[in-house]
Amino acid sequence: LERPGYPVLRVTRTPLAGGGLALDIDQIQFDAAPRFRLPLTLEFTAPDGPQRTQLWLEADSSQRFELPQISADAAVTLDPDAVLLMRTVEAAAPTPASPADARGISLKNP
Repeated sequence: LERPGYPVLRVTRTPLAGGGLALDIDQIQFDAAPRFRLPLTLEFTAPDGPQRTQLWLEADSSQRFELPQISADAAVTLDPDAVLLMRTVEAAAPTPASPADARGISLKNP
């Protein structure tokens, strides 16, 4: 470790108009804490079984990832192997249009 603190990520999921899923990830640790650049693995359900992809979080406060390969109603797990020292919270979502929109994000290291 080169600096104190750890990332605290707030995750919001939004269906994309053309299909797929957008994840908005905000680093919300207190103001004096550094922002981190780190790899983040996502595991999601697909018709042929679980799939994984890796994203890079930059040292920005907010990032949006548009993932057309992930169905809007897919279950998504951040850091499925719990290898990162971080805390995650799921943002309050708007009222879903359908039960399929109500699926959340599994946060392995709350």
